[in-house]
Amino acid sequence: MMKRPDSRTLRLSGLLVCAGLTLVNCASRPPEVRPEPEIKVAVPAAPRIALKTYHRSMKDEMAKSFEKADEIVIGVYTGTYTDGQEGRAYLFDQFRVFNKDSWIWSPEMTALLPVLFQDVKPEIITGPEFKSLSALDKTGICWDDYEGPRIIFLVEGIPNLIFLRQVLDESDTTSHRSLVDSYPLTKECRAKDVFDLMLRERAGLPP
Repeated sequence: MMKRPDSRTLRLSGLLVCAGLTLVNCASRPPEVRPEPEIKVAVPAAPRIALKTYHRSMKDEMAKSFEKADEIVIGVYTGTYTDGQEGRAYLFDQFRVFNKDSWIWSPEMTALLPVLFQDVKPEIITGPEFKSLSALDKTGICWDDYEGPRIIFLVEGIPNLIFLRQVLDESDTTSHRSLVDSYPLTKECRAKDVFDLMLRERAGLPP
C-alpha cells in the first residue's frame, strides 16, 4: 500500500517546482540592455558680433576643421623647439581643452603642450611684429583671402584657437599631436566668438 505524502513533503515539492520555473524564466529572459546616458551638450550663448565677410569664411572653415580634429585647444603660443627624433614642434602654454562630446572647456592648464607640424606649417608672427601690423594685415591673419592654399598663422604671446589631430606611430606605439588649423584670438579675428557661432549652427540654433 502506497504511503500518502504528508503536508511538509507537499510544501517542499511545491517550492522546488516554483524555484525550477523561476530559473527557467530567468534563463530564457534576454539580459536587460540599459541605454547609455545621453550627454547633454553645453550650447554657448549667442555672442554679440557683427559678422563680416571673412568671419563667415572662418566659420565655414572651422566647421570643416571641427570634423577633422580629434582635439580642440585654446593656448598661448610660446615658441618652437627642434628634437632629433620628433622634429620641429610648437609649444603652447596656459591652454584649455574643448570636449567635443559635451562642448565644455576644461580649466586652464599651465603645462607645456607640444604640437608637431606635418601637413601644415604655419607662419609665425612675433609680438613686436603683430603690434606693428596695419589693420588690414591683422585682418589677413584671421583669414587670408589670397588665391591658393590658405596661410595659417600663429601669433606669439597671445591665445590661439588650434585644431589638432592625434597621430599614432605604429613603430613604437606612441602618439603625438599634429596641427590641423589655427586662428589667433585677436580683436579683429574674434575667433572664439566665430567658433561659438559655428557650434550654435551645428546645434540648429540661430546665431
